[in-house]
Amino acid sequence: MPAYIYADSVRIVQLGFINFVLNSVIVIGFAMVAQVFLCSISAFVISKELSPKAGRVVLLFFLGAMMIPFASIMLPQLLMYKRIGAYNNYAALLLPFLYLYGFYVYLYKVSSTRFRVVISKQQRSKAQIVSTSTRRSVCHCLSRSSH
Repeated sequence: MPAYIYADSVRIVQLGFINFVLNSVIVIGFAMVAQVFLCSISAFVISKELSPKAGRVVLLFFLGAMMIPFASIMLPQLLMYKRIGAYNNYAALLLPFLYLYGFYVYLYKVSSTRFRVVISKQQRSKAQIVSTSTRRSVCHCLSRSSH
């Protein structure tokens, strides 16, 4: 960075600009991986495991949660993180991305029905027989349908 932009910042001189870029890459990388993984699994459960009526209710809950302004969530979240010790460290940056974003869940659900990325009931029942847990059955179904 040019010295005239941050001439008085001792912190940037000590840590270096590359350190800030790496922190951003770590946080954004975690956010993308966490949201893709968690939202796709929840959209799968809403689409395939719940009845259509229950799926609509859960999806409306996710979409309704998007109407809550972030500013009204931010302060209680900060207080909660401070209480559990996740304050001024990586946990404070990474924990908010473990919450499902309603829009992404909706997007995965709609895209799976619109583009016919569907796993048949026969494949799911086969996977449930083979595996012992629901999590493993989802992974088994996804690996089988990609071949």
